[in-house]
Amino acid sequence: MTKIKKIAATALAAGLVLFGGISGANATPTLELWIVDTDGVVFSVDSTTGVATQVGSGNLFNGANGAGKDFTTGTNFVSNDSCDVGTVDVTSGVISATTYGQMHPATGPGYNECTAMTIDGQGNGWASVQLSDSSYHIVKWDLATGIGTALPTATATYMDLLVFNPTTGDLLGQDDNTGTIVSLDTTTGAETDTTVTTAPYAYGIVVDGDGNYWANSWDSLYKGATGQWGSATIIGSYVNTSNVNCIFTTTNYWPAAPATTPELAKTGGEPNTLALVIGAFAVLGGLAFRFRKPVTN
Repeated sequence: MTKIKKIAATALAAGLVLFGGISGANATPTLELWIVDTDGVVFSVDSTTGVATQVGSGNLFNGANGAGKDFTTGTNFVSNDSCDVGTVDVTSGVISATTYGQMHPATGPGYNECTAMTIDGQGNGWASVQLSDSSYHIVKWDLATGIGTALPTATATYMDLLVFNPTTGDLLGQDDNTGTIVSLDTTTGAETDTTVTTAPYAYGIVVDGDGNYWANSWDSLYKGATGQWGSATIIGSYVNTSNVNCIFTTTNYWPAAPATTPELAKTGGEPNTLALVIGAFAVLGGLAFRFRKPVTN
């Protein structure tokens, strides 16, 4: 192989590797699903079969009904109907009490009951809470201190689940009175009913980056298309679980915040424009060298 051909081959290979790297970097991440049953036992869930595998020996964190991952710190949280909060180690299955133990307000009415909890991709906790004055509100709470602030507009009743759509940032809940999915205003707490009933009735939903939702219902895993809440299909039963009321994912589908050099910081969805340009020049350069007529001295 001549020197020119070697250069062409090297440039072309570099371009192909770069394009391959871009494709791999922007591939949809593997879905990781986890559940915590009402006995405080942690399970990993196979999204293709619905089979749940117990992690660890279990805890006495009773009544778990909401869970989520704080992607700003990597910490998994779980809550129960008494507004107790624990951190979940999905490797060992251990649920540990946090330094504050409960969600609680800085001022105003205390909390009678918490019925659902989730965490957004920006390090904020959200819960559906009945206050001590018997009204129901969405509470935004500090994951570091447990201090919550009730949004001003009361909801008609409590939510059986809370979930953020990671691609839109919308907060959704399931109204216990109607069984329908509602959109919740994260500033006021006001709910807008979609009038679409979940089927089957869900006790926890996870939304992935491909527009699917994964619902926990009666100790079984279901899958459907986001927005089509009444058309989920069963994936399979967990087996050996006790009344699962919460499901969460440790896969970060939340859009990444731009870094100092945005084009170099993209992690999914769209290809890296700068890398595409470099790859294109590498390929074109390789072709130019390939077809260049050698100069004889």
